Amino acid sequence: MEINNIELEKIIDRQIDLESRKLFDYINENGPKAFLEGNPLSKYRETDLIDRLINYFESNEEYEKCSVLVNVKKSL
Repeated sequence: MEINNIELEKIIDRQIDLESRKLFDYINENGPKAFLEGNPLSKYRETDLIDRLINYFESNEEYEKCSVLVNVKKSL
């Protein structure tokens, strides 16, 4: 079975969406403590992870999620 470029892009887009939503759910549930030492996202505290998630959800016009992420970012 051969996958063409369009099918591959759709698969990648679905996976990005799935993982972005998983990350958001975890951050939403745990707030800023998700980024504290000993928690799974601690190594991403000094990266642009939150900004990337904000951009992703903004491009999908999911502004409520953006608001949650901005508030977590401000708390870090």
